[in-house]
Amino acid sequence: MALALLIPLLGLFVWFLFAAAAWALPLFLGLSAAFAADRAGASGATSFLIGFGVLVATVVAGRTLLTLLPERGPARIAFLLLFALPAAAATASVSASLSRVVGVDEWAVVVVAIIGAVLGGFAGARVLEQPAT
Repeated sequence: MALALLIPLLGLFVWFLFAAAAWALPLFLGLSAAFAADRAGASGATSFLIGFGVLVATVVAGRTLLTLLPERGPARIAFLLLFALPAAAATASVSASLSRVVGVDEWAVVVVAIIGAVLGGFAGARVLEQPAT
């Protein structure tokens, strides 16, 4: 019975990790701004609002700048990498950590980290190419 519940929950957890990795750069910038505001003496609610504002501004600015760049070319690739590389690093780190917890061999940890980095990179690029809702 417990195994039947564990497998869907594990799948949901892995899906959540990869979905959350797509927001690595905006989340990092938002958290950095919130912690900086807190350190400067702002209240908890104000720090949260500043961090959330920076997160939203990062995504909006990224999507706006992406529409201004040409469809193909090195500028667009470099801009997409700005969002994709932090997502790739976050996904590779989580994948490698989870595989170490499970206790697999070191070569498998490297393979899992590489696969995680590739998937995280695609997830990070996806953030900017989603249609605005």
